Parts: sequence; C-alpha cells; structure tokens
Amino acid sequence: MLQESAGAPHSLKVNVEDLSAIKKKVNVLVSAESVDREIGAAYREIREHAVIAGFRKGSIPLNVIKAKYGAQVAQDVTVRLIEATYPQALKENNLIPVEPPHLDVNGKVIEEGKEFSYSATVETSPRVDVNQADYMGVSIEKKAVEITDGEVNEGLEKLRQAYVQYKDVERPAADKDMVVVDFGVTVDGVAQGRYATSDYQAVIGERAPLPGFDEALKGALKGETREARLKFPNNISEKELKGKEGLFSITVKAVKEKTVPEIDAEFAKNLECETIEQLREKARQELKRTKDDAEKERLKSEILSRLIEKYPFEIPAGLQKKYLGMVLNNVMSNIQMGVAAPGDSGLSVAA
Repeated sequence: MLQESAGAPHSLKVNVEDLSAIKKKVNVLVSAESVDREIGAAYREIREHAVIAGFRKGSIPLNVIKAKYGAQVAQDVTVRLIEATYPQALKENNLIPVEPPHLDVNGKVIEEGKEFSYSATVETSPRVDVNQADYMGVSIEKKAVEITDGEVNEGLEKLRQAYVQYKDVERPAADKDMVVVDFGVTVDGVAQGRYATSDYQAVIGERAPLPGFDEALKGALKGETREARLKFPNNISEKELKGKEGLFSITVKAVKEKTVPEIDAEFAKNLECETIEQLREKARQELKRTKDDAEKERLKSEILSRLIEKYPFEIPAGLQKKYLGMVLNNVMSNIQMGVAAPGDSGLSVAA
C-alpha cells in the first residue's frame, strides 16, 4: 500500500444533490492534474523500492513498472484520492455526516490524463431554523419544589445502605451473608476451565452466577468444600452447555455478615456534620437541589417539545441506529452486572 500523498489540496469540482432534507449525494470530480500527480507519485515510490530480475534497483524502466504494477497503482490511487478529497469536499460545502458514506466510483477505472469522478451518499444532521419569537416569552408553569420528612428519611436510609460493610464471622452462612469462594465446574466429567473462579463474592439471596448457587452455600462454614449440581440456563452463550448440568466444587474461604451503620451522632460526624439534625438538613438541601435540577430539565423538555411540534424534522437513520445501539449496550451492561433483568427492559432471552 502507498504511504504518503503527493500533495494537497486537490483541484475539485463538487456538486451536492439534495436527495432529502437530511440525505445528500456529493458528486466529486477530481482534475486530471491531481490524478496525474498521484499516479506519478505512486510510480516513483514503486520504482524506488521495486526489485525485478534483470534490472538494478531504482533504475527499472517506467514502462516495465507500469506493466507490472499498473493495476495495483490504479486501485491504490483511487483509494488515496477518495480519502484525500472526500473530507475536502465535505469541508468546502459545510457538510457534517452522521455516519460513513456510501461510495460509488461509477464503474470507472482511474487513468492517467483523465479526470476521476465518484459520488458519496451521506446522511447529515437536520437543519432547523428556529424563530426566536417562537420560544422567547413562552409561558410555562414551574412547579414548586417541596421536600417532605418522608423523603428525607428515605434519602438517609439510602445513604446508610451505601455504607454497608461485611465483617467476618465464624458461623454457618445464612441469608444476606457474603460468602467468598473458589469454585470449579465439570460437565459430563470434563473440566470447564473458563468457569474456574477464585475469590468470588456471592451474597446469599441477592446475586448468584447460576440459579441455586447461593442455596448451595447456606449453612456452609469457612474452610468447607461443597459439591452442587446446577443446571446451565438455555440463554448461555456457549451452545454446548445449554441446559446441561454442571458439577460445581465450591471451597468456602470466608463468611461475612452484612452490617449497616445506625443513623446516629457518629454516623453524622463521619459525614462532616456535627449533629443528626445538621445531617438531616444537609440531606434535605441535597434532595432539593436534585429536584430543582429535575424541574429545570422538565421545563427544557417542555420547551423543546413545543418547538419540535412547530418545527418537525426528519431524523437520520444513522443517528437512530447509533442511539438505539447505545441504549441496547447500556441495557446489556446492566443485565450482565445484575442491575437489571431482561424482562425489566421488555427484552426476552431466546432459548
């Protein structure tokens, strides 16, 4: 492949066709001068490095180079010219695509002494010209923000839960305990190395790698090794394990009890408050700030909704795909982390 351009900018003629409000066809005509410049640079580069029997390196006749490398040069220079001139054509016409273009070289092969043309069909962000009078002075109702004692109590409880700790205990594991384990698994007598895990933290009743895993830990003591037969679900990515039973060997390394701090003077001081009353006031102000921000966003959304109703516009399919892809990635990430279940987002898992 060619490494460097013969020069830029290139001499272009660009014509933009409006296929729709957001879809444009950019027709680019590259001058014969630019074509010759790139082709000449390509041949010089090849001639400098090519090795052909019977000729000294760097002294191979140009007609020999063209005969041997002509097809490669035509292909490489086509790619080079498009890579160089496409951004130039966009910049000169103030176009900002929302996705990669659909390119068409019109079935032509690049040739010396001739112009080269191609087209790029792109989707661009919609242009919306809004009249200032349509949003300045618009009457909207701002809702009063109030914080109840119940909301303050709920906020403090969430804060308390954020400071949960797990402390080692010397007793059998029970509901809500964290059990730290090493485990391996075999299926039909074959070890499944990719599932061997060390220092896995399972909270009984809250999260488990497989249904029934945490049940197998109930009553377990530190240092104990247990075996459990658990069934792999039908939605597992490894098709060969779908619905199969695995024999898990589980070694308990620690049993930890969940402890939640009390909302008292010590807890308040840890959060840089002198008293519980000061902590409650701090929580109230934080809740009010959050509600105020939410109300501002609601008002913005209301204004935007009115403007969108008055100024409808087409949304590029590329932007929709990107947005849906981001949403789906977030959903799948939450499912993998155990924050959400497929059904929570209206998704179904195929068997």
